[in-house]
Amino acid sequence: MLSKLRNRIIGYDIFALAFVFVLAYSGFKKYFIEEKVLQRKKHTVGETVKHVLHGNLYVVEYKYKINGKEYFNSQRNKIKVKVPNGKYVVIFDSVNVENSIILFDQRLSDEVLVPENGMETIPASADL
Repeated sequence: MLSKLRNRIIGYDIFALAFVFVLAYSGFKKYFIEEKVLQRKKHTVGETVKHVLHGNLYVVEYKYKINGKEYFNSQRNKIKVKVPNGKYVVIFDSVNVENSIILFDQRLSDEVLVPENGMETIPASADL
């Protein structure tokens, strides 16, 4: 009886440790990716696809196109944004273009034209 209880406790401890490790790894990975994006950044226009409500946070899925290829990503957000078809500034890593950050506080008009390989600066028509 005592042996079963000890095994169960050990099992819970291993599960809890694995859970903490996964959380720490995902936080570190997100921070590392964001740092790389900001170091090697270029800008483009992203378009919102859909959102899912998780508690008081929205997870917004968005897409953007670089050199004719479409990329998809998602990001947590606390403010309400236009979904679908909202256009916002996206910062992407010029070396690893699938890594990106969307700037929900910088909405763009539908008329903004973007070069296929992105822009070095944010377009003047962004709502800052």
